[in-house]
Amino acid sequence: MPNGKPGDHPLTDILVHGFTVFGSELDGLIREIDDLGGTEELAREVNLMDFDPRFGADVADRAELRDRLITLRNRLRAG
Repeated sequence: MPNGKPGDHPLTDILVHGFTVFGSELDGLIREIDDLGGTEELAREVNLMDFDPRFGADVADRAELRDRLITLRNRLRAG
């Protein structure tokens, strides 16, 4: 089980440790979702581990991740 140490989970790596995991655009979307108060929704709706290349994910899946992050961000912006 992840305990928040560097490398445990992409969400904590991006938000807590300031690592680059998915690249500046996607990491920026994740930070924006966090700023909008959507971190729990992000954790529930998007399993970032499924997209993390450090855990064997295909880099081609980043387009799907981008779409899902943008959808969530836009929904949070709309209130």
